[in-house]
Order: sequence, then structure tokens, then C-alpha cells
Amino acid sequence: ILFVGRLIEEKGILDLYEAFKMVSQNEQQVMLRIVGAGPLENRVQKLIQKDGFQNRVIIEHK
Repeated sequence: ILFVGRLIEEKGILDLYEAFKMVSQNEQQVMLRIVGAGPLENRVQKLIQKDGFQNRVIIEHK
């Protein structure tokens, strides 16, 4: 799954992350790549750490 955009609430990044978590329960090989930066970056990073998805979610800056 690929997301490209600013990490802000209006872009739906938190909803996408929650959807990724649901899909990843059944699909062990699915990955999420986030390209962008913004005010929610730290929050998303903390969620990734909390949920143990460090090897399945990649955040890159443009």
C-alpha cells in the first residue's frame, strides 16, 4: 500500500494506518509505504512502534 502526501488529518493518514492494521491481520506480507512529512509524522511513528510494524511500514520524506 502506498501513501503519498502530507501527514495531516485531512489526508486521512490515521484512517489509512488503521485500515492497514486490519488488512495486515489476514495478509502477513502486506506493507505500507508512506512518502511525505507533516505534523502527524511523530504520532504515526509511535503507532508503528507500539504495534510492532517497524518492518512493515516505511516512512520516506519527499
